[in-house]
Amino acid sequence: MPIPLLCTPPTFLSGLRRLREAKPAAVGMSATGIHSSYAKGANAAAKALLGDPQCVFGDLRVAFAALTHKLYCHGRGGGRTATAKAKAEEKRKASGKGAAQIAISNGRKKARREAELREEQQSVLGSILDPEITDEEAKQIVIDQVYTNPMVAEFIAASTTDQKIPGYFGLTGGTIKKEAVRFLWANNSRPVVQPIDGASDPRAGQKGFLTEANARELVEYTPEPLYSSNNVFNVNKVEFWAQKLQDHLPLGVKLWRVCNAGGGEDQRAGVGKLYKIFFTKLRDTPENLQLRVVE
Repeated sequence: MPIPLLCTPPTFLSGLRRLREAKPAAVGMSATGIHSSYAKGANAAAKALLGDPQCVFGDLRVAFAALTHKLYCHGRGGGRTATAKAKAEEKRKASGKGAAQIAISNGRKKARREAELREEQQSVLGSILDPEITDEEAKQIVIDQVYTNPMVAEFIAASTTDQKIPGYFGLTGGTIKKEAVRFLWANNSRPVVQPIDGASDPRAGQKGFLTEANARELVEYTPEPLYSSNNVFNVNKVEFWAQKLQDHLPLGVKLWRVCNAGGGEDQRAGVGKLYKIFFTKLRDTPENLQLRVVE
């Protein structure tokens, strides 16, 4: 129901302004401190709001102080101190319940998104949609098809020697030529290898990363797809296993941090695209190319 005003609008607004001005000074103070330090201001604001000096008493100032403390120091609807909240959060993290709940929630969201994408793919592509492969099938495709590519085979063979070749598996729904070096320069990413001094290195652009043109000078990549499918789940699984089976390599040899987490600006969820797996390798070690490895 509407709340009747007991004073004229200008007076009411003036009172609200006075209450609002008390916020910065009140933060971090106890209710007692607010009362003792701002009793006069509380009294004046209460008078302006109520419009009747006869209704303003000391207990009203105490009530104002308590409300100010609750609303402005500890958030609307909560009365715990910041210290108490921090301790409660630490206890929750230590128990592991928070992480478990987040994992459950994220799992449900992922499952919901995947179900929606599967439905959309089927609706758009119909009978021409590639059947979805299993994880085991994806793993076998990686071993039999992806890893037998000469450039990839060289990368794997060198990984067991002192002359390791840095490499990267990726996927794209666009052209391999465009995507093959994006992980080295894209401003929305965090490249594993970067110029040692991005401020002075002439090869560097924004944020100290290599420019696209200079990144292309340092790499070779597979011009043809190592695997392709119009089913995004298939290429995601193949990319995951291509990286996962080599995830034991040190960072700087593997040029990904987390399996199946790339993509850059590539629109991965564009239904109807032909998605492609590719491999990119550096022409030499990061050290010899005067690049640093960023954890």
